[in-house]
Amino acid sequence: MRLLPKSLFGRMVTVLVVGLLAAQMVSLAILLSEHSRLDLDARATRVAQRISDMVVTFESLGPADRATLAPLISSRTFNVSVSPAEGAQPAHEAESDHTARTFASALHKSLGPERLVATGTIPPHVPQPEKALDEFRGPFSRQPSVPLYAQVALGDGSRIYFTYIPPTTAGGVSSRAITALLTQLVVIVTLTLIAVHWATRPLSDLAGAAEKIGTNVDSPPLDESGPTEVREAARAFNRMQTRIANYLRDRTRLLAAISHDLKTPITRLRLRSELLADEQLKEKFVRDLQELETMVGRALEYAKGQDVREPVQPINVVALVESLQDDYREGGANVEVEGTARSFAGRPLAIKQCLRNLVDNAVKYGERARIILGDAEEKLTIRIRDAGSGIPEDMLERVFDPFFRLEESRNRDTGGTGLGLSIARNVAETHAGTLTLHNAEGGGLEATLTLPRRTAEAA
Repeated sequence: MRLLPKSLFGRMVTVLVVGLLAAQMVSLAILLSEHSRLDLDARATRVAQRISDMVVTFESLGPADRATLAPLISSRTFNVSVSPAEGAQPAHEAESDHTARTFASALHKSLGPERLVATGTIPPHVPQPEKALDEFRGPFSRQPSVPLYAQVALGDGSRIYFTYIPPTTAGGVSSRAITALLTQLVVIVTLTLIAVHWATRPLSDLAGAAEKIGTNVDSPPLDESGPTEVREAARAFNRMQTRIANYLRDRTRLLAAISHDLKTPITRLRLRSELLADEQLKEKFVRDLQELETMVGRALEYAKGQDVREPVQPINVVALVESLQDDYREGGANVEVEGTARSFAGRPLAIKQCLRNLVDNAVKYGERARIILGDAEEKLTIRIRDAGSGIPEDMLERVFDPFFRLEESRNRDTGGTGLGLSIARNVAETHAGTLTLHNAEGGGLEATLTLPRRTAEAA
């Protein structure tokens, strides 16, 4: 199974082509065998006719002339000998070889049963031209031919013995037959490739559409055309995409509406807290209301991040991170930028918000932020490293959950809501990218944002 291609197209093509080649090889073997058999049968029939003609000639000659003519017409493969009546050898029955039966049948038709004494393979008492037989078999023959034998009685009681060794054939066929088989194989393989491509293309389209939904749920629907099964699959996929889009929009609208409506009672509570006479109680109310207001603002921000409407356009990555660096330096934060990168096709405001959230975390909880740009042909990599103590390994994924906070490092005084990393990862995923965290060697936490270029440019 390791030798099979990984793709469905490759596996189907491999199985079909191997099957077709095996079928063609079997067909060729059968053709060669049948061709060899037919060739031997044809030779046996021609030799039987030749023997019939010779018998007529020998009937017209005397015993001396027969003895003189026999060696003259013999050859290495066709031997003729004459025996007087008193020296006739016993008959030998024909064997079950197919060529021998064809030879005997032809002789019976031309000579009749009264003259044909015996036929078949060469019997033991008849001298065999072994030198000729060995030469004919040769070192490259596939299998030796069956030597044929016939014993014919003349009118005066004499007998003539004929032995014939058909040439050993290697089962060859004409170049025209080979060309026809190769042409047939090429045509069948080509049609197989086309058929497999037609069968697997809808799966590729479906996979591509599923990938697009991950980055943009409002991507164009699949084309509902083609065979019935393909149309039904595309229609079901489009219905699923519509339901997912409606669900996400409803959830986003609900979250945004709740967060927006909370602003009014928060404002009223803030005004009423100002009327409190107890300064200590007033300070607690104000602190709680500030935290609640921050959470509402972040929730609205998270809802906006889920609703991807910003168009894709070229982004000057270096200028973007340098503007972030300037903003943080004006506030007294320690932010450094290293490396360079080419322009990237994405959503500028979303990318900036993603980086801002990561830099916020690095500055607040890791004392400083170091932004490292990594450029490649297929992807853009941005790493943000801080100088903090890092976080437990088992919490590296949990911190991406909405509203999840690490209480040891994030408290209410810092204003953390547990939505910053969720928003950042959502931005990465809408660009078909990834956002991961790991504890860097030498201390500190490193966030790695990886954005594929081709996917983002096609989004």
